[in-house]
Amino acid sequence: MATIALAAASGFEAGTAGYALAAMLGSVIDNTLVFPSLFPADPIEGMRVGEVQIMGADEGTPAAKCYGAEAKVGGQIIWAGALQEVQTSNHSGKNTNRIEYTYYLDCAVVCCHTDGNALASIERVWADEKQVFVDPGVFNGITVTDEDGIGVYVENWSTYWIFFDETVNANVKANVYDLFSVGSRVTYTGFTNSGNNDTACEILEKRKKTFWDKAGGYGYREHYAWRVSKSKVDEFVLGNVGDNGPHGTTNLISFAEVVGNGWKTDIQQTGTPTIHLGDQTAAWSHMATTLGAANVPAFKDVAYIGFDSLALEDFGVRIPNFAFLVTNTGQNTVSAVVDDILADTGLPTSVFDTTGISSQTVLGYTRRGPVETAKALQPIMVAFNLIAQERGTTMYWMDRSAAPSITILDAYLGFASGSGSTSGGVEIQEVPVNERLGEVVVDFIDSGDNWQAGTERANAWTTISSTPGLNSRQAQGRWTSRKVNLSNLTISGDTARSIAHRLLWSSWSDCLRFKFTLPPRYLAVQENDRLTFNANGVAYNAMVTRVDVGAHFVIEVEANLDVAVDQSYDYPE
Repeated sequence: MATIALAAASGFEAGTAGYALAAMLGSVIDNTLVFPSLFPADPIEGMRVGEVQIMGADEGTPAAKCYGAEAKVGGQIIWAGALQEVQTSNHSGKNTNRIEYTYYLDCAVVCCHTDGNALASIERVWADEKQVFVDPGVFNGITVTDEDGIGVYVENWSTYWIFFDETVNANVKANVYDLFSVGSRVTYTGFTNSGNNDTACEILEKRKKTFWDKAGGYGYREHYAWRVSKSKVDEFVLGNVGDNGPHGTTNLISFAEVVGNGWKTDIQQTGTPTIHLGDQTAAWSHMATTLGAANVPAFKDVAYIGFDSLALEDFGVRIPNFAFLVTNTGQNTVSAVVDDILADTGLPTSVFDTTGISSQTVLGYTRRGPVETAKALQPIMVAFNLIAQERGTTMYWMDRSAAPSITILDAYLGFASGSGSTSGGVEIQEVPVNERLGEVVVDFIDSGDNWQAGTERANAWTTISSTPGLNSRQAQGRWTSRKVNLSNLTISGDTARSIAHRLLWSSWSDCLRFKFTLPPRYLAVQENDRLTFNANGVAYNAMVTRVDVGAHFVIEVEANLDVAVDQSYDYPE
């Protein structure tokens, strides 16, 4: 507009040099004087959203139930308010106005159903698997020290690791590495090179990592390590004992977790979230104010966390997937967990007896929703090697290794149908090699790895090679692999590996099947009973898999060899 006016007033003809000069001057006037006043420049805007994605919030989805001191459970949205947009203007340069948008959301996230027994604590909270809360009452002030086996490694001068060398100190993993989690802020001191000491350094990653040993002559070696958020000053050389290498007794390295008020800074717009442990008698005050007290229940017997303006920017402008680590006030033993699961089915306590189960501690177990009782019990039975035996109207639970055996007298083994005499017959069949397990994979929650999903396995590829005519590698295609889902159970990696090996070797050790008959005096024999008998001069222990009662009350029994539970099994790698 100003360009045209200036060109007309100049008297120069279009297309001449004078016109071009006038046009150029007019353009300068447009950009510096006229347009900025009449038509302000459009501001540069950041991303805006119209709605927010919400994690699982299906109507009627049941809350989980947790057992033990370290049960990890996923969250469930029970309420989400309107999306809140905060606009911030920032001037960039003389005439540029940049507008940024930040988003917040009120919401309540269920942790678990508490069944009238409030949680002892919600110890940790993760959002999209990044730790955002540590209970200061449980973890505040934790300080550990170690003398050696700790070093710093600089990878490509940009990624920094603190590693724990078990070849120098066999206890360094348990003493330090296991005690802190991803997301923890840790202060550590004691390095000879003071530049490697740090304050409030965040652990970004925990895992085994292979480092190159430049000085020790070992080539590549694997260590447990933390990837940390702050730079260190020197590269560590494996094998050196010094400022950054595995420390001797001259240096004591101290690690302390920095907790503060427990929550990640700026997790919500102001203040900190509200934790309800399941014993509340009134509604969350913020939710009651927003929706009206008459419209909000107390959510009694439900543990949940209320977020007043949850900050969404760290989670892609969406409600993150929350997970919780909880401690229950009871139900921490095997027998207590089995009792509770059976009681939830409506069975009176008079029809089951768990006194035969050992008092081993259940570190953590979570179950969600109405599932078949057998499926709810299966992870506990597999992990702790339990069996159930029915006697009359009562179901007796016991550790498989301690379960009593019924001795079958030789005179009654192979009872002949209808004749009242014995035949002495026991049909013995060996399980074909291709029906045995070649690999067992166990999925679980790893208590030693920040409560992340873990996998341990046992395989027979390289260890079972004594079978005549069997090459283990050639047989791999015939053997089957079994995945054992203990993904709701918190156990250590060593325990998971032990379970995998026990299940693997039971398929190779308990590899005989038996069929025989018994007289009516053994009518009490039922499935899962353990029997002891002699056949062809050999004593066997067997577990009953099937019982049929035929004519004249002759009992037809099928059983599998049961010796793996009684023997020491190796750990093939």
